[in-house]
This record gives sequence, structure tokens and C-alpha cells, in this order.
Amino acid sequence: MKTGLVLPGLVLCGAAVAMAQVAPTSVFQLDGKATNSNLTCSYGAPCDYWNLLNGTGNNISGGGVGAGSSAGQSAVRTFINGTSSTFSFQGGGSKDANDLTQWTYAVTGSPNKDTINAAYAAAYTQGGDFNLIFGADRLSPNGDANIGIWFFQQSVAARSTGGFTGQHVDHDIFVISAFTNGGGTSGISVYEWDHTCTSAVKNPPPGQCADSNLRVLATAAASNVCGSSPYCAITNSAATTSSWEQSLASPLFFEGGVNLTAAFAAVGITQLPCFSSFMVETRSSQSTSAVLKDFLVGGFPVCGMVISKNCGPAAVNSAGTAIDYPVSGTVTNTGVGTLYNVTVFDTVGNATAKQIAVSPSTLGAGQIGTWSDTSSSISSSQTDTAVAKAAVAAGGQLTVTSSNTAQATCTFNPSTSLTVTKSCGSPGLAGVTLTANSSSAVTVAVNFSGQVCNNGPVQVTGVKLTDYPSTSSTGTLVGPTNGVTLAPSGQPGNCASYTGSYIPTTIDLTFFADGSTVSGSGPGRYAFNDLITISAATSAIPGALTPLANQTDPRANGSYGSAAATCKVCQGAGQCAP
Repeated sequence: MKTGLVLPGLVLCGAAVAMAQVAPTSVFQLDGKATNSNLTCSYGAPCDYWNLLNGTGNNISGGGVGAGSSAGQSAVRTFINGTSSTFSFQGGGSKDANDLTQWTYAVTGSPNKDTINAAYAAAYTQGGDFNLIFGADRLSPNGDANIGIWFFQQSVAARSTGGFTGQHVDHDIFVISAFTNGGGTSGISVYEWDHTCTSAVKNPPPGQCADSNLRVLATAAASNVCGSSPYCAITNSAATTSSWEQSLASPLFFEGGVNLTAAFAAVGITQLPCFSSFMVETRSSQSTSAVLKDFLVGGFPVCGMVISKNCGPAAVNSAGTAIDYPVSGTVTNTGVGTLYNVTVFDTVGNATAKQIAVSPSTLGAGQIGTWSDTSSSISSSQTDTAVAKAAVAAGGQLTVTSSNTAQATCTFNPSTSLTVTKSCGSPGLAGVTLTANSSSAVTVAVNFSGQVCNNGPVQVTGVKLTDYPSTSSTGTLVGPTNGVTLAPSGQPGNCASYTGSYIPTTIDLTFFADGSTVSGSGPGRYAFNDLITISAATSAIPGALTPLANQTDPRANGSYGSAAATCKVCQGAGQCAP
């Protein structure tokens, strides 16, 4: 059993479907007039007509929830203004039985009778049936002409390089309408793209292959009246006034419709395809292998999605080594059909896109799904780009892509700081040297110790300390030469202890019994000034550490923290004689 899109309220059940067929004329005015004929359609209101749907001729591609307005009773509508288009098919591969990858075009004109000024389409769901309504108008009425109409499931458009985006998917719909008798009557044939068709059957009935990749769904004889047939196309028998081009002489104006539910049910297909784009082309004949001439192509979002994306509150991870950037968003089904296996493809920078499930993964018309993800980076700014893709049938390929790309730039600038403490240790006699006259000279070692700590959320590596005795501009490295690593604040390892000593060569201060001090030597308790600085440090997240500036002691400028101490040789009374 073949499958595809299930439309809301659609009931397909063999003969019962045929009995309840809703003809295109039951949902749209198909009488060869662009103006309102005041006909009543099956939904109990005046029938829609092209002047209502097309307005003044601005390009329209909308419908469904969130994809733009859809006039009248239509579920989706499209209008393509081609008056300024000079594109036309070229090359032997530009055949309807070939995939789009073989089609090419050039910026050249077409014969007037084959030049399309505008193309339009609309979709209707009524009485459980899905009807496609389409139309076009040509530049000149001279001579017979043939029109082809494609409804693509993928997004098809003309590339600037002369080719086309997108590829055919099984169940793409192709309609051929031939203007005969000078264009006054029109026959119609409906096909589906089916890659299992490798050759044609002579005079194929519905269900058989008419050409490579093309299977017949339905045919209708030429007529100048659209009645109750589920498939019909006509031209205007008299001039009609259009809202987008004013007067259209006979038979420049073409319109028609296909009950797609009936066409597919007749060949055993119980679910319908979901379309994204639409093309009208002129052709050299009714044959499936005809030479293609002019074309207009645009969006037709019977099935469509839009995606949104937002930054969440970023934070440094627990290790302090990167920033976690949470993102979230929604995917909205903007079409009229159900989408399956809805998936978000989120790309961070130049990385490979990450596939993220949407909840729920099956979205009915107008339904909204949610998605979220978290990625990590050491950068203070991260740009994410996301698209959504979905299948038109359960278990099918992801052929529908969101009409927009969602992008969000998330920023976060964490900061961390380091502090260092310093205290004097017990002084000691480093050595005694006796001179020749029996006098003694005493060498004193000044001991100190302290801690260096990380007070922020970012890990810091390569932390080094430099000690400066007195006013010396030359410091000595304290601790490991390759530095130490400090974990984020509040975690084990965010502080490290250090010890050091130096042998002073001059006395910085002398303390007297009354507590007064004097610079230089003299009787009393001697003291030595000392400065410790955090001379090197690297934060795991660039920019999180800021070096000091404008410090009272200029030796601390450019460091990441400092502490000073005045260490006495004699810490208490009686320890040393004056």
C-alpha cells in the first residue's frame, strides 16, 4: 500500500470515497472568468474566484498557520507574477520525465503564445477531499498551446547558475492541459512521479506508467465547460477582467482543478503527498516527452514549517573549563497536512549539524512542537543556526524543510579573580661567620607563607608567584616553575599554599621599644618589607581574568593579585638584644 500525507478529517475508503467526491467546481469558481460570478460552493458560501485570491498581482506564497494570509476558503494560495521574467527552458535534459537535476534554463525569451505572464494555485480541503486549483495566463492567444503544472514536495526554485534546487519525490503531481481548437478547449491528464516506472505502456490507463518516472492517475477529455468532473481545465471563451492584469482576451486565461483524493484513491493510494512548491510551464505538445518552453516557479506551502530559536541563560560548567549555552525553540506546522519525524538540525559555527528530536515528533496542521539543546564553548559568543525537516508519511524520508532558518547568537562574559595572602614566618639564623678580630656577623633568613585562591567560576592554570624584597625591582619565582592549577571557587583545589624565604642585604626598618620605627640600621628590632604578586595565570575561558592596573606599588601592575608584609627579625621582647 502506498502512503503519503493524511489531511485533517480525510476519509479514504475505496468506493465510499468515489461516492463522496467533491468536484473542483464545488470548492472554486471554474467558469472561465476571473471576476465573481456569484456561484455558491459546497461550503455554503460564495465560491472563491481568482480576483479574490490573486488581488492586484503581488507575489503571494502563504497559507496555513503562520505562513501568511490565505484568502477566501483556501487553505493555501500562490500567485507568481512573471511579467518581468525572461527565464525559459533549454537543453535536452529539460523534460518532464527527467529529474530536476537534469533541467536547465537560460535568460532567453519564449514565443508569445508560450510566454506565461502569471501563474497561480490554491488548495482546498472540503468534504474529506483535497482539491488542487490552478491557473495561468499567457501573453498571446495565437495558436494552440500546452501547459504543464507541477506540484513538488521539495522546495524547487531556479538557481542563478541555470539549474534548479530540489529533486523529485515519489507522488509529486504533474498535470498536462492541452489547449486545442485554437485554445478554446482543454483536455487534462494527471500523473504522479514514480521512480519505479522505467518505460511507458501504450495508451496507459490509470495506474499504468506513461513514461519513465510518470504514472497515470487520471485523464479527462477536452471540454469548454468544467462540470462535476473531479479533473477539469478550461480557458476563457470571452474576454475577462483580471485584478492583476486587467483585460485578458480569449483564450489567454486558463484555470482548472484536480480532486487529488479521488485521483490517488483510484490507484490505491490512501494518503496524500505534502507540497512545498509549484510550477507552471508551457510545452510543445501533450506528450510527456514534449519540449519545455517558458516557466514560472514559486512556493506552495501545503506542507510547511517555521522554526524559532532562543538563547537560554548561559553558565560556566562545573569544571570551570567552558560555557554551557542552552538553546530552545519551537517548530510550527504551517501547512494543512500532518508532518512526521519532525527533526531539528542545529549547527554551531562550522561544526557538523546536530540532530535534535522535536516533541511531539508528529505535528498536525497548526500544531507546535518544542526542542532544546545545550552546547559548550570557551568563546564568549556562540552563533547557532537551525532548520527543521520532516517527512510527509510515517517512516518516510525527511523531504519537507522549514521555510526559514532560525539563528541566535548567545553571549556570556564570565569573570574570575585571584587573591593572594602573605604572612611572616619565624625568622632564623641562617649562619654565623667569625671574623679575625673575633667579632661576629649574623646572616638572617626572612621566611614567609600564604595562599593563592581562585574566587570565580572559571578554572585558572599556570598560576605563578613572584616575590620582591624591599623596593627591589627584581623578583624571585616562588613555587613550581610551571605554575599551579586552581579549580573554580567553592570546589576542592581552588586554593594553593606556598612558602618562601629570602636573605636581605639591607635593613628596611628598625623598631624601638616604644613602637616607633626608623628607616635603616640602628639599635632595636629589625624588619624587612616584602611584596608577593601573582605574576602569571591563564583562565580556561579567554578574557575571564583581568590584570591589575593603577596600583599603589607599581610592581603589582600587570599582575593578577598582590600582597605585602613587613617581617620582623625579632617577633617579641627579649628575642633579640639591641
